[in-house]
Amino acid sequence: MNGTGHSVDWHSVDWRALGIVRHLHFSEVASTNDEGRQAAVLPSYSEDFPLLITCDRQTSGRGRSGRSWWQGEGGLAFSIVTSGRLFGLPATANLNQLTSQLSIWTAICLQGTAASYLPLQACRVKWPNDLMIDNRKNAGILIEAVPGKTSLAVVGIGVNINNPVHSAAVLANVEAFSWSETGGRFDLPFVVSEFLRRWLPVANAPPTMPELIRRYREVDWLHDRSIEVHANGAWRSTPNGQVEVVANSEPTESPSIYQGKYSGLTADGFLQLTDVKGVAWVFPSAERVRALS
Repeated sequence: MNGTGHSVDWHSVDWRALGIVRHLHFSEVASTNDEGRQAAVLPSYSEDFPLLITCDRQTSGRGRSGRSWWQGEGGLAFSIVTSGRLFGLPATANLNQLTSQLSIWTAICLQGTAASYLPLQACRVKWPNDLMIDNRKNAGILIEAVPGKTSLAVVGIGVNINNPVHSAAVLANVEAFSWSETGGRFDLPFVVSEFLRRWLPVANAPPTMPELIRRYREVDWLHDRSIEVHANGAWRSTPNGQVEVVANSEPTESPSIYQGKYSGLTADGFLQLTDVKGVAWVFPSAERVRALS
């Protein structure tokens, strides 16, 4: 729904009907992810998941690797605290498994939500956590662990919607896109509810990784591109088909840089790259991924 002359109060939405067990809204918050991580460890919230955190204004949002996420007036920021059980994962699932599956599913649902509002724009997903609209960054996803709660994760999402981005100094080196460029003004609670209608039905039928990878290919922004990957570690395929772990640098040091042809995602949702020598590299995570062509 596109709001044309009014806004909808966050508390007017029936979040429970969408599958949210508890909703907390703040007029101003430093980070919705921080609020989610703090709430998740409280005894009173032991069963209140999925927990939705929303806000009118976020002052210290962040992206991957501690990068800041700027949110101007009218931007959207929210977080969901969820259990791996929602995705059919066992309580013993490691963080890489949980993060990979959550990241891909969240990106697919976010892309579908944006495309439903902006049918004339090209909405695609850039691994590992960006939504690209008309080849410009529109949204980011940050998934974090909950201290002491290995079965829980916080999914943070920031989207440029009603906020103009052309004058944002922090975005000077990023080509950003805001939904407001289409001339509309959008009701943020409705946008979140539309996202949740796609994201939460997973509780009834958790998607398998093969299904997620298939759906991801349909919206993959990196498809058929030459790319540059900045990563602290990688896996390298050997001539006999085995995979060896290559530790390139310590997390505190600058990441190594790899260039080559994007080869899609592995069955686990990790990025694959083939360099000019024909060596296949696999990246479970990356500090930065940049398209070269």
